Amino acid sequence: MLPRGQRIAREFFPRHTERSFLWNGAVLRARLYSSEQTGNAPRFSIVVAKKYSKSAVVRNRFRRQVYALIAEQLKVSSPLRVGRFVISPKHAIGEISPELLLSDVLSLFAHARI
Repeated sequence: MLPRGQRIAREFFPRHTERSFLWNGAVLRARLYSSEQTGNAPRFSIVVAKKYSKSAVVRNRFRRQVYALIAEQLKVSSPLRVGRFVISPKHAIGEISPELLLSDVLSLFAHARI
């Protein structure tokens, strides 16, 4: 699980008017924001809308899976240029396999190092 210090706190959560870059993977979508407010450490947030799964248990399980993948990648990856990541699924959570999820997280990290 990703430590709370590496998640986006309420006061750092980006406004929709802030300048960002949209990244689209096979199953995930991410908005990448600059690191002006968060310092040097990247911060992450997983947003799962109720339309992708009505069950809060399923939404939270998906959120924990993505946070775990991110925590693993942070241990082995080089520093990221982008400061804040707001990640969400592109379609229903039940249709997303763990392999696709892992490949999207790897792709996102590769893109964020550019």
